[in-house]
Amino acid sequence: MLSKDLIGLKFPVQLNGKGDLASVSGLDLEKADLMLLLSIEKGELPWDSEYGTRLRELLHEHVSSTVTSNAIAFREATDQINTYAPAYRAMTAGVSFEKNLASVSITYVERAKLEPERRTVRVEVPR
Repeated sequence: MLSKDLIGLKFPVQLNGKGDLASVSGLDLEKADLMLLLSIEKGELPWDSEYGTRLRELLHEHVSSTVTSNAIAFREATDQINTYAPAYRAMTAGVSFEKNLASVSITYVERAKLEPERRTVRVEVPR
């Protein structure tokens, strides 16, 4: 979906060794944009309080089952992708937990293709 001519920032943001910010294009840019969208906490941006997700809630103790955590991750990803990246559609979500970290994997496809290729982005949510 993305043109090879589009260039954006690499996620997570880092330097390229020449004193400038590292950039990416193509599929890497697509994944970087989705990872950025999913890693921003809802309400974090004062100019758009609806931008971002509530994935950090997965780290709270009230989420007791894998089914519940997967459903929360899928809902949050779907809401944000439909609103801010409508060229894509979330297909599945999976969450795995480590000590103080939730790893969220979102499988998505391009909406415009008849037989789209499934792609996955992984976002880590630390405490």
